[in-house]
Amino acid sequence: DRALTAHLDSTAQQRKYDNRITCMVRAGFPGPFQAEGQAFATWCDTCNYAAYTLLAEVQVGTKPMPASPAALISMLPPMVWPT
Repeated sequence: DRALTAHLDSTAQQRKYDNRITCMVRAGFPGPFQAEGQAFATWCDTCNYAAYTLLAEVQVGTKPMPASPAALISMLPPMVWPT
């Protein structure tokens, strides 16, 4: 959980947002940052879904636990910022 949160925050910080929350909140407001906020929020949900799906699979024994937090992060889709 901490590794995923850190990854989401550091990705938002690539665009000068304080963290994932300040980036996602832009999705709800018309303006020059709305498309970025929407794209980030969609990506964030996709990453969370992938991580929780993997956790469920690990818990039932159908997938192995990633060897490290970095291994988990490498399994997630990349963020594609709008142009």
